[in-house]
Amino acid sequence: MNEEDIKELIEVNKEILKWVKFSILGKVKEVLESILDNDNKKIAYDMSDGEKSSRIIARTVSLTHGTISKWWQLWYKIGIAEPIAVQRGFRARKVFDLDEFGISVPEFKIPKNIEEEKEK
Repeated sequence: MNEEDIKELIEVNKEILKWVKFSILGKVKEVLESILDNDNKKIAYDMSDGEKSSRIIARTVSLTHGTISKWWQLWYKIGIAEPIAVQRGFRARKVFDLDEFGISVPEFKIPKNIEEEKEK
């Protein structure tokens, strides 16, 4: 393949990607709305950035760290989050920004008594 063929192939792939994204947006929104069916799940998903631990998220939404871990496992399986390896295991990083799908996330504050430095 010459350089011109490669450029053309890249452009064709970009066009295909654009249409694939367009065709699945509605389905992704459906899945997100169905799985994130309450405010706690929306907040937990939004906070899942690969940096925050399940304990920090759990305290923020007043649930157990085990609940957040179970949600993360489900989210990995269905493809809306990806596992990020950390020293003590895995954390989740959301794949989609809920705002891009018109899904609002309730306002929340991370409690000040959480010792984030020990969690890292």
